[in-house]
Amino acid sequence: MRFTKTRKSEWFTQPTMAGHEWCKDTIFLAEEIFTKYAKTKRTKALANYVIKDIPEWHYWHSISKKELNLLRWVLRRIDKAFTEKGGLTNLLAMYQSRTGCLKGRVDWVLEHLAYTYDKSARVKDYARNMGFWGMNKKESTNRLTEYQKNLVQKHDVEKVA
Repeated sequence: MRFTKTRKSEWFTQPTMAGHEWCKDTIFLAEEIFTKYAKTKRTKALANYVIKDIPEWHYWHSISKKELNLLRWVLRRIDKAFTEKGGLTNLLAMYQSRTGCLKGRVDWVLEHLAYTYDKSARVKDYARNMGFWGMNKKESTNRLTEYQKNLVQKHDVEKVA
């Protein structure tokens, strides 16, 4: 995929600051990841949801190389996760162990996919995690269901699934 809107912007064609050059490198890396790893319909939808074609250079400056490498990591593994029982929940857990506390677009998509296609494993994992905080299975299941409703409304993750 080529970011055509971004490539037509003035800062891309005639860079005047060091930040513009940094952003061009980020765009080239993102395009490389998209062409190499986003081959199926599912991976293309995920990649297009996570990285937008926004012509503003501040957007590209805020994307780190680590974030792009984690996206690459997810794109390489997501098709296999759909074939295994509990695979999406395991992929989500492995991804979140690498990223830290802050959630982003990849977290939201993986949570939604795990809840939609791997519901029993996701509910079991969530109930086990919330059990640490003193919640029983019914309370944690209700909380997860409410969280998923809010996630769909707020972040529009259904178009990836």
